[in-house]
Amino acid sequence: MRIFGSLIKAIVLAIPFYFLWNYLAPIYLPQAPAQYLDIPFWHITGIFMVVQILKLVVFPSRGWKGRHYMGACGFNKFQKFGRGRWGRRGFWTENYRHQA
Repeated sequence: MRIFGSLIKAIVLAIPFYFLWNYLAPIYLPQAPAQYLDIPFWHITGIFMVVQILKLVVFPSRGWKGRHYMGACGFNKFQKFGRGRWGRRGFWTENYRHQA
């Protein structure tokens, strides 16, 4: 599901970039070849999509947070089990920290 979100993000980000590039490139880059002064929209979108896919490959997520991950079932407000906030075993509550 992350791949679809990042591809939609690439399309949305490509829209303003397309208009800005095709408006400003002839003004500020007149010495550039004509193929760079008027880039088609789908070429820009493809570049943005490739960048998003490379980001997903190079920087993968830490893991899928399933349905019963802390916070999804309502316990995150009160306590956190496993590795504590300070890197030691135990859990902490809103007011104070317990040692296991």
